[in-house]
Amino acid sequence: MGYEYGDVDRHGGRPIALSWNLPMNANQSPVTIEDVMAGRTLFDANTRVSNNSRFGDDFWDFTNPQIARFSSVPNGRLRLDWAMYCTVSDDNTFSDHRGALITKEMVQELKVFAFLYLTLPSAFGMRGVQSAKPQTVVITVRALIVLFSDVLRHHRLLGLEQQPQLSSIRYLTDVSLQDIRTVLKNFPRANGDTLKKGLSLLAHPQIARAISVKSLQWNARDIKGLAFKFPEKRTDYEKVMPNELFRFLSNSACADVLSFLSFLGESAHDQSGQPSTPPIGLNCNGAQMLSDYIAIREFDRSYSARLGKRGSSTAWQRKKFRLAYGVTPKEMFLWLYRVQRAAFTVIGLYTGARYSDLTSFTTNCIHTFHGQFVLTGTLVKNESLDAQEGKDLWPAIPIMRDAMVCLTHISRITHNPYILSGCETVPIGKPPYPLSLNGFSGAISNYLHEVDTAGRWVDWHINAHLLRHTLAHQLARADVGLVFIAHQMKHLHTALNALPPDVTMMYGNVGELATQRALHSGSAYLEAAKELYSPDRPVAGGGADAFIARRKAYFEGMAAQGWTVDEVLTNLAMQGLPFASVGIGYCGGVRDTLLKDGTKERPPCIGSLQCNPIQCQQAVITKTHEPAWQKVVSQNRNLAADPRMAHAKEPLLEAMKAAEEVLARLNPESGVLQQ
Repeated sequence: MGYEYGDVDRHGGRPIALSWNLPMNANQSPVTIEDVMAGRTLFDANTRVSNNSRFGDDFWDFTNPQIARFSSVPNGRLRLDWAMYCTVSDDNTFSDHRGALITKEMVQELKVFAFLYLTLPSAFGMRGVQSAKPQTVVITVRALIVLFSDVLRHHRLLGLEQQPQLSSIRYLTDVSLQDIRTVLKNFPRANGDTLKKGLSLLAHPQIARAISVKSLQWNARDIKGLAFKFPEKRTDYEKVMPNELFRFLSNSACADVLSFLSFLGESAHDQSGQPSTPPIGLNCNGAQMLSDYIAIREFDRSYSARLGKRGSSTAWQRKKFRLAYGVTPKEMFLWLYRVQRAAFTVIGLYTGARYSDLTSFTTNCIHTFHGQFVLTGTLVKNESLDAQEGKDLWPAIPIMRDAMVCLTHISRITHNPYILSGCETVPIGKPPYPLSLNGFSGAISNYLHEVDTAGRWVDWHINAHLLRHTLAHQLARADVGLVFIAHQMKHLHTALNALPPDVTMMYGNVGELATQRALHSGSAYLEAAKELYSPDRPVAGGGADAFIARRKAYFEGMAAQGWTVDEVLTNLAMQGLPFASVGIGYCGGVRDTLLKDGTKERPPCIGSLQCNPIQCQQAVITKTHEPAWQKVVSQNRNLAADPRMAHAKEPLLEAMKAAEEVLARLNPESGVLQQ
């Protein structure tokens, strides 16, 4: 409307009515769509826009620590400093919204737009949306401010405001379509999606009427014809981690988590895992050592509060700690930081949660549901801010519960209840916050580079998006019968399949994970098909020779018809696999074999309980099963060396030798066992 409060409307000469206020908790705007259509959207300076701000304020603050869905949103995206955009600067260039400059009239018009977008999306023709998220409104408004600032700067550079025949630009209605087109061409911004949406919403007839009696010089159809600049989509990154990286990261993180519990003398939920050796306190009482370290941190926290800044008064306690345990508190801190990042990694690997969801997890989020342990948190994406919090579920397999125990102990040091938190202690009187998006990605990436002493994965950077898609890919591999690359994956696959069907419908995160699994099934089938059908892939098992002969004949026939190997493999993957996976091989089906003399031979198995793919003529073993056979070798070797198993040593060694032969056949190029 382009007004100062209490002024007279510049277009119609009618006084501005100050008629209504927004409630503190506004699910519904006090303005109706009928009000907007009738031009009755008139604002009072005291109209509340958030718990912290009113319409007439120069600074709108949407931050609210009570809303869990804000925990992952940077505070900068929840604030609008309107006064900043009216502050004149001598600098004619700017790189983002913080240097933008528009007129006071434009600010008032954009305030009306922002308020309606925030509280009455239906006025924009947005069906089924009761309110827009503040961060969406802030980002959209900033994009518009930058654009109109560019328009004003362009006019200023051309000196158009000095020409009396051209009216100066004060209101949005003074901006022409050509102004926008010129600015987009000469001052392209990479936020085209947001800007295009913002201009289209601003041009909506009902919103334009609410902002001003005079019409804008463009409409939504005009905006569709403009050339916006969009960020280039990255293609130089991997969508999922390689199997070897997933296994390495999982094994390292799980071992460190179990190591910490062993150090404290606590039992682990994951009984099948192998802890690493703690780097400190090997001959100490771990629980007492942790307690003494916490006491040091508590002394420093209290001292810092009295001092008014960060400080330490524990030199004597630190010396005593070093003499008692043989390590310094700094060394203890570094190990705890490693354990903390290992626990982050476990949670990230096996929840498949987005970063925004991970920030809703706290140290008391483990519960039981339908007899299963689950993590309870808050799904953020596509959910209303007023939707119930803490009701969304993620299956909590044993190693995840162990990771949560570690993080709970560490929270005693940091006074931060968020499981994704920093390693520093929260000062007395200050609110705790979860790690930022970059902080979380950096923590896991740094952990990977620390444990990867060989430097094999030095170029990899881990983020929540990569973890999410990698988990979906691994679950899809399990769905098509490929071998679990970590026993924790088997736990998770079993837990997900055990959830009642209605859970997928009721809890969005579980349903989304199922959808992601389905989307990755194609790549999983292709991986399995390549290992099974590729002409150059080695196979073993009782049915290997016959299978290789059939495979060779098939590919030769398809090549004669003009098919490439990749085309054949893609086609075979689309058809699925005509085999059942039994963990250590593929089974062609439990059926009798007809011998030359007319008699039938039963296969050497009873389902998968006594599967012997080395001898069975209906079995094929591929490279995907190699980890399982390495485990067979290792387990039988260890059992044969156990004096308690002396009575079974000979059959154990025979089983180990048979497994070694399978591995040798799967690695014909090396002739050396892959351990």
